[in-house]
Amino acid sequence: MRSWGMSTGTETEELFQGIAVSCVAVCAENRMIVVGLGDGTLRVLDCETKEVLFEDIEAHGISCVSFSPNGSYVATGSYDKTIRVWNTRTWARVGGSFEGHEHFVTSVAFSPDGKQIVSSSLDCSFRLWGVDSGACVGISKTASWILSVSFTGDGDRIVSASGGGSVRIWDAHLETETKKKVHGHSCYTAVNLGK
Repeated sequence: MRSWGMSTGTETEELFQGIAVSCVAVCAENRMIVVGLGDGTLRVLDCETKEVLFEDIEAHGISCVSFSPNGSYVATGSYDKTIRVWNTRTWARVGGSFEGHEHFVTSVAFSPDGKQIVSSSLDCSFRLWGVDSGACVGISKTASWILSVSFTGDGDRIVSASGGGSVRIWDAHLETETKKKVHGHSCYTAVNLGK
């Protein structure tokens, strides 16, 4: 994993050499970098010093990570089809694993109020979860893999990107698709509607 200077566009340092990195998220509020490594490790670094603040070597094969809007929690999705939530002050897991996907988790994102998580999977579904309860409160299935999901800034809609080449916008209650599909590419791999 490498970091780059935004003003110069040049590499500033290499953080992990020879280690596969599957995902990364940065929280400016807490000045932390969360990294999911290919060997299944969850590693948390200080943004300035690069000091390891926390490491879990049995984290569950992390495929995606996301910070809550206030930086208090991190959600991780995994190759073992589960989602986990971590408290960023203590790095203790919050509750048990969120289970229900039938294939590995490709994306996780918090709602703007931090009370829900949306997750996507190669099982052609995305699911809505209560952060406090860990309960699945909604499911939507599609005809192709869902590679990425995100809430809109107002939290009223969820945007999904699929391996079938479409981006769709859904009511956040997962009752209806609110707008037509956006086509134009053979595959979409990321959607990010953050600040």
